[in-house]
Amino acid sequence: MTAVPRLHTLFSKPTSCPADTLIDITPFGTGLAILTTEAMNTHKEQRGFTLIELMIVVVIIGILAALALPRFLQASAKTKQSEAKMILKQIYVMEHTYRQEHDSYVYGVGASPGQNMPPLLVEVMPNARYSYVITGGANSFTATATTINPNGLDDDATLDIWQVDDRGTLTVVSNDIQS
Repeated sequence: MTAVPRLHTLFSKPTSCPADTLIDITPFGTGLAILTTEAMNTHKEQRGFTLIELMIVVVIIGILAALALPRFLQASAKTKQSEAKMILKQIYVMEHTYRQEHDSYVYGVGASPGQNMPPLLVEVMPNARYSYVITGGANSFTATATTINPNGLDDDATLDIWQVDDRGTLTVVSNDIQS
């Protein structure tokens, strides 16, 4: 008979515990764990995100990506245009250097990717996106850069064409990015 009251005191709630307190035995009989229903409810609320919350985050990221992608592609195409501008500037500088030595400009020459313009020593890299042609005469010149790809820089039918003249004026004949 003495074992029954001992079990009763072991599993009964202490008098100082609130009415909504649960008593549980911890693993391996090492003692009692006392949890209130309030503590159990806060534990349930901290489990993670719901599927709807995750789907909303995915939709927001998709919208932001859709807004950023066209700007990224346009910035990429403008970077490709800088190749033509830099080589045309080199041609302009080398033409004036050549004229100081020979009293005339170089004209009637051109270069495709991987080639040089012999009298000017302007090198067009093998992976260049433009071909270059110099037209004019002894007292003036116009250097033209034209995209090699028939689809232009952004895969449409418009070619990208830039020109520089003997006065150093850089003009765009056909802008592939704005079309």
